[in-house]
Amino acid sequence: MSPLDHSHALSLIPAASLNTWYDPQLESFSGLSAAPAMKLADRVARGHEPVLGELLGDYELERLVGAGSMGQVFAARSRATGERVALKVLRPDHGRALLRLEQEFRALESVEHPNFVKPRELVMPAEGEAFFTMELIDGVPFVEYVRQQTRAGQLPNQLRLRRALRQLLAALEHLHQRGYVHRDLKPSNVLVTPSGRVVVLDLGLVCDADAGDPIERGLVGTPAYMAPEQARQGQTGPAADLYAVGVMLYECLCGAWPFMGAAQDILAAKVEDHAPDPALRTSQADADLLELCRTMLAGDPEQRGTASQALARLASPARLAPVRSFLRGRARADGRAGLSPWTSWTYPWGARSRALAALSWPALSWPACMRARARRQSGDPRRAPPTGDKGSGGATWVERDGPRPSRSDRRAWPRRHTRAGRR
Repeated sequence: MSPLDHSHALSLIPAASLNTWYDPQLESFSGLSAAPAMKLADRVARGHEPVLGELLGDYELERLVGAGSMGQVFAARSRATGERVALKVLRPDHGRALLRLEQEFRALESVEHPNFVKPRELVMPAEGEAFFTMELIDGVPFVEYVRQQTRAGQLPNQLRLRRALRQLLAALEHLHQRGYVHRDLKPSNVLVTPSGRVVVLDLGLVCDADAGDPIERGLVGTPAYMAPEQARQGQTGPAADLYAVGVMLYECLCGAWPFMGAAQDILAAKVEDHAPDPALRTSQADADLLELCRTMLAGDPEQRGTASQALARLASPARLAPVRSFLRGRARADGRAGLSPWTSWTYPWGARSRALAALSWPALSWPACMRARARRQSGDPRRAPPTGDKGSGGATWVERDGPRPSRSDRRAWPRRHTRAGRR
């Protein structure tokens, strides 16, 4: 609706929850956000906080990686082994910090998966700071990896998007099968390494899919990626994680969030309105990606399906039929011409540049040329001189190593005999 009427929507979101949980600098409710170390230094909470160079157990803190309303993450080095790890410590003034810290570590242990950060060690000393260590990920946020240098209003590389999205959905499928809900999925909590590995981080707000969260009550998460049921503070299930992935997919395709504005405006719009159709901003995107984005951004959690269903839709042969027809040279529904069959093997490069497809043919024909050259040098020419009069139109077989072969022999050993005649 435009202009947005917040009167009813905001009545569903208690103001006390907004004031208690929301940090306008972090754009997050009780979540961990990655940010440059110099900016994060200004956000350190009151009381005792770890400082760079300090020793926590056997680990020396090297640099600040991320911070939020619940805690901080440092890059640290083990003095015993020299291994560099990520070390997470919760703020001492955060209520039930030890319970939250232990719950996150146990969740990481139980959801062991290639697309989740690997936990290392949980340290809870009798005196001093409790913390746990995990794999230190060198990567960039999900949306930044997908879009890279793509300009606003243009589509990113959709093959790169598909590869990353499949890994993210596989991680969510595994998490939900273990009975957990992440509740704070966003690009800064999903990093992609230079090798293309997608890694889900920060299970600080993870909760049981059936029992809910016994530790934290109220509004938790990041407004831009919250599902409508999270904004209403209702029961949060696996569908809420799919909604967050839908927002990330929308952001990858369109370069913007589906709902813009301040946190309270975004939450009110999600409660009262439907997410905009991504095709309105990027109609040239693949049809299956657009449909998947619409499905995951559905206001009704039941209509979003599951992570397993999203994975199946992403790789569904039926949804790839328009692409295959395009490769076969058939006309598309929007009137654009398809690729000719000789360029289909080069998709998507052929779709982007037919010149590149044409230049790739010498690479395919080179082995055949080399074999022909070797035959000529070995004295095994393909043709023998014709036996009939020139122009007679006759065609006879010239025997080389024996009598004229049968039809099956000619198919099996074409190099032993050659057909001569019309040139």
